[in-house]
Amino acid sequence: MPFLLGLLSGIYFISFNVIGVSFTHYPGDLIDARFNNYLLEHAHLFFSGKLDSFWSAPFMFPEKNVISYSDNLLGSAPFYSLFRFLGCDRETAFQAWYLFVCFLNYSACYLFLYVVFRNHYSAVIGAFIFAFSMALQAQLGHAQTFARYPIPLTFLMAYLYLKELKPVYFFAAILFLVYQIYCGIYIGFMLIIPVALFFVLSIYFKWDVYKTKFKKARWYLLMLLGLLVNVLILLPLMLPYLERAKALGLYSYEYVSKSLLTPLSYFFSWKGSLIWDFISGIGTHYEWYTNFQIFPGAVATLCVIGFGVIYIYKNWISKNSFPLFEFTPNTLLFFWMGVFTFLFFVRFGDTSLYKIIFLLPGYGSLRALQRIITVELFFYAIATAFLLSYFFRKNNTKTRILFLLCLVLVICDNYVKEDYIHRHEKADTKSRVNLLMTKLKHVPKHAVVSYEPDSLYSSVNDYHLDAMLATQSLDLISLNGYSANSPNGFDVFWVKPIEANRLFWLKTKGIPNQKVYPIK
Repeated sequence: MPFLLGLLSGIYFISFNVIGVSFTHYPGDLIDARFNNYLLEHAHLFFSGKLDSFWSAPFMFPEKNVISYSDNLLGSAPFYSLFRFLGCDRETAFQAWYLFVCFLNYSACYLFLYVVFRNHYSAVIGAFIFAFSMALQAQLGHAQTFARYPIPLTFLMAYLYLKELKPVYFFAAILFLVYQIYCGIYIGFMLIIPVALFFVLSIYFKWDVYKTKFKKARWYLLMLLGLLVNVLILLPLMLPYLERAKALGLYSYEYVSKSLLTPLSYFFSWKGSLIWDFISGIGTHYEWYTNFQIFPGAVATLCVIGFGVIYIYKNWISKNSFPLFEFTPNTLLFFWMGVFTFLFFVRFGDTSLYKIIFLLPGYGSLRALQRIITVELFFYAIATAFLLSYFFRKNNTKTRILFLLCLVLVICDNYVKEDYIHRHEKADTKSRVNLLMTKLKHVPKHAVVSYEPDSLYSSVNDYHLDAMLATQSLDLISLNGYSANSPNGFDVFWVKPIEANRLFWLKTKGIPNQKVYPIK
C-alpha cells in the first residue's frame, strides 16, 4: 500500500499535471519534444519492419546516418512501440510512454531503497523524489532525460556485488549502465562517473574481501569477461557516434563549462512552484537560466544536508552522537560517491574538477551538463530514505500517520502550477501536421518533400518538425530536418527554407533538384 500510494500520488499530482488527466498536453514544446516523438516513432517503424535502416532516418535528405546527430532513445523505445501496437496514435503513445517511464523510474528507485534500508515508507519518499522531483521541470523539454530507471538498477546490482564481490553482479551493474546509455547517451555518460567512483571506493571499503579475490585468477577472468561482453553490447550504438564525432569535432572546455551547475543552482526554484516561487529569480542572470532551475525541494535538500552533518558529527566530532543513525561501510560508500559526483559537476566561478572528466573519451561531446541533476537525484533519494528510515522504523499507527504527512509534504514541496509547466497542447501539433498532410496528398509515396512556407509565424524549427512528422505519417522523405547538429551545407536551408538554399544544399550533395517536391 505505501508503494502504490506514493506511485499514484506522483502520477496524479506531478505527471498528470504535465499531460493532463485527459491527455491534452505533452511534455516539452513544438521543437525538441516533437523531435523526440519523431525518434520514438522512427524506432517503432524500424521495429515493425517498415524501415530498412535505423540510423539513416528519412529527414535532412540525402544525408545518411542522421540519427547520430542527436540522442536516439533506443533503449526505452520498445515501451513506446508497445503503446503503438495497442492502438495509440503517435502523440498519445508519446504521452503514455512518458507516464510509463515515470512509473519505471519510481519503481526501480523504490526497489533499490527498500533492498538497502528495508523500510517501505522511507523507500516511497525517496523514490518519489527521484521520479517526481521539481528539479526535473528543467528537463521536461528534453525527453531523452526521462528514462532513468536503469540508474537505481545499476546501483542495486553494484550493492549486491559488495557483499561477496561476485562477478555476475559486476556484469549486471555494467549491463544496466550500458542500457542507460541506450536509453539516453547524455545520462549514460554522466552515470559512468559515479559508477566508476563506486567500484574504486569499494576497494577501500571492502579491502579485506578484495585481498582474497585478488589471489584468484578465475575472478579476474570473469570480471574482464563481463566487462568485454558489455563493451561488445555497447559498440553497435557507439560506432556511428564515433564516426560522427570525427566529422563534427568536439566542444571546447570553455564552452561546455558554462553549463556546469553552480552551488546557487541547487537553490534556484522552477517558476510557478506551489511553495518556493520566491526563490525562482535568484539565478536568472545565468545564460539559458531555465536549465539551472534545479532546486529539488526542501525535503530532499534538508535530508542531503542532514545526512552530511550527521556523518561529519558522528565521525569527526563525537562518535556517540545521533545514536539512532548507523553508518555502515555500504552507506559510507554511497555517501562519498555522491559527494565526489557533486564535486565533479559543479563549478565555483571558473574553477571545476570537471576539467579532469572533460579529458576522458566522449565527454567533449557533452554540452548540456546541467542534466547531471537527473543522476544526482538518486543521491538525494538515498539521503532521504536513510534519514527517514529511523523515523519510520516501527510499523504502527503513528508511523503510518507520519508517513502520510511526509507524503503530503513532499507532494506540496514539488508541485508546480499548471500554467508554469513546460508543455504544449497535443491538439495544436496535430492540427499543424494534419494541415500540411492535406498539402501532400498528391505526392507519391517515398518521394522527397521540401517544405518551404511563404511566411513563418514562429520558430523556423517548428516548420521543419511539421515537415518531418507529416512525411513520417505519409511514408515520404523529408528534405527538412532538425537535430542537435547538421551536415555542412544544410545549415543555410535549416535557417531559411527557401528554394535558393534548397538548391545550394542539393548541389553540395550532388543531387538533382528534379527529385524534390517543393511544398508551400
